[in-house]
Amino acid sequence: MLGAGSPQPRRQREKTGCLRTSALKGKEKTGCLRTSALKDEKQEITPLGEWGYPKHENAQAGSLCHKNMTLHATRQLDSPEATAAFAKGLASVLRGGDVIALAGDLGAGKTTLVRELTQALGGGHAHSPTFVLVNEYPLQGEVASRAGAARLVHIDAYRLSSTEDLDTLGWDTFMDTRLADAQGRASGARPDAIVLIEWAERIADALPAHHARVSLRAVGEESREVTLDFPNSWRDRPLVAELVERDPIRCRVTGVWVSPTNPAYPFADARARMADLGKWFGEGFKVSRGIEERDLDEDGPGGLRS
Repeated sequence: MLGAGSPQPRRQREKTGCLRTSALKGKEKTGCLRTSALKDEKQEITPLGEWGYPKHENAQAGSLCHKNMTLHATRQLDSPEATAAFAKGLASVLRGGDVIALAGDLGAGKTTLVRELTQALGGGHAHSPTFVLVNEYPLQGEVASRAGAARLVHIDAYRLSSTEDLDTLGWDTFMDTRLADAQGRASGARPDAIVLIEWAERIADALPAHHARVSLRAVGEESREVTLDFPNSWRDRPLVAELVERDPIRCRVTGVWVSPTNPAYPFADARARMADLGKWFGEGFKVSRGIEERDLDEDGPGGLRS
């Protein structure tokens, strides 16, 4: 039985964690802190921008922490097209063996994100899991090949009452239980599978320790706030920094929405980039003011060396 046994107290089980605080020793501070449950110590951790990743000025939140801490970011997606572009970016950083917990209230957009992810990974059209608790989609194409995954497994845990129900889903056919931890949790998905779990909080005791979490919240009729919490082990994956630091954006040449991990970002492709460059050379664009002396000052604000 997965998840059997009483969980250890939080103080014993977790030595590190990601948290935010508004006050520390009388000073206003925000950020990602490392905590030691054994020594009750707090140590400020270097924010993402100081790890060598360019800090995106429009990022609502972003931090990268040491060791077992998480990579965290929040984005607002204001249209279905922006959501689809974000899903393409997320798909580009996934790998076989990943488990992604999807959190959010009814109508938050979890199933919509799954549908866009499935398509981005080459799995075709995803079906609603309303009456089927597990859907499995064979993957094909360049993105799936780069991920090293042959199938996407979509689980809707809404109707599950506990981890005792997992055996009926064929849990061990897509989760790697060969190296289960002391609590009986799988080490991750099987190497050929990417697993997405809606309402994952209902089976939290069975989730791998190092799973990713994507939380969605409706903030408007079509707008969704998306919060990413990735294991720190994802930090060195190609394109993860771009996904965390960039927003989906509409290409100003083609009008097409661009994924945060698109190599031509913020353009749809290299051709659009060249077309934009051509407008500058052809005086298709105009600056709002003339060149001033301070613009030529290499050491001054806005100068060539600023």
